[in-house]
Amino acid sequence: MKRLLTLFCAFSVLPGWLWAGTLVELPKGASLILPEGISADWALPPSKEAPDTEGKSVYFNVNPKDGLVWLGLEGSAIYVPGKSVLLRTKYPFSQFVWLGSGDQVVSDASSIGRFVQPGAKETGLPVLGYKPVFSFSGYRNWRIFPAGGDNLYVIGQKTATKRFQVLLFGPAAADGKQPFKVLYDTDAAILAAAGDGKDTYMSMGKEIFKYNRADGGTQAVFVHPAGKVDQLEYAPGAGIFYATAEGVGFVGGKTAFEFLRYPRCQVRLAGDSLYILLGKLSNGVLRIKGAGRFAGAKFPAGGKNK
Repeated sequence: MKRLLTLFCAFSVLPGWLWAGTLVELPKGASLILPEGISADWALPPSKEAPDTEGKSVYFNVNPKDGLVWLGLEGSAIYVPGKSVLLRTKYPFSQFVWLGSGDQVVSDASSIGRFVQPGAKETGLPVLGYKPVFSFSGYRNWRIFPAGGDNLYVIGQKTATKRFQVLLFGPAAADGKQPFKVLYDTDAAILAAAGDGKDTYMSMGKEIFKYNRADGGTQAVFVHPAGKVDQLEYAPGAGIFYATAEGVGFVGGKTAFEFLRYPRCQVRLAGDSLYILLGKLSNGVLRIKGAGRFAGAKFPAGGKNK
């Protein structure tokens, strides 16, 4: 397999600040440098008025229709800061993503479905219901990711065989018998998947692979020198954004670089912006504008050491 060898940025910017047309103050210990012509701001500034997330499990995503950040708290509450909305959920959820059509899809421990809007307000917080659409049995530790159009990638470990699979779920996979098909099967743990249903990328350990639908094989396109790649976001025509436990980077064409160093970040792509939930600031989301221009990245003088 042909591998893309990688050199990483050696950050020379002042930790805690980012120059991106304007100065954006970042948390202590953060180092971030962006290519020329790409800017950043706070999609959700850290706020002491937000719900307490210290020590809690936080999942986030971004509604592509309006760019609003949604925070999922402990799988039992939804906080939408841009609308000052805080909702409880009637049933525990795992993830929520948006399809190309703009529809939202939700997963719980055993099914894929949709949130149901709250009815008449009861005492306390409004309660979101849940309507399952497809029961997903036979897998454990499974997760969902957008796959272009109204399709999803589902990755998980098959209970019967203990093997890991990437499945394509939705109209692009339906054959009249079942709404999904297995794209890839392996005995190695698959950590994330991203793509548009045609070009599919997945991460296993420190490596990112591209799946070849023609022959069912894979090609390694990136190897991280230090940590496991546990998150992927696909930018059509540009490349792949990834996250490890210690930072966020980009792989595209013949270039690869890490531009943010901060622990436990989550990344989501919406439109032409990359949103980053900063790990220790669970209610602070950085927005990087111009994600599609990362492929031709040029750094300011002194911003990248060779």
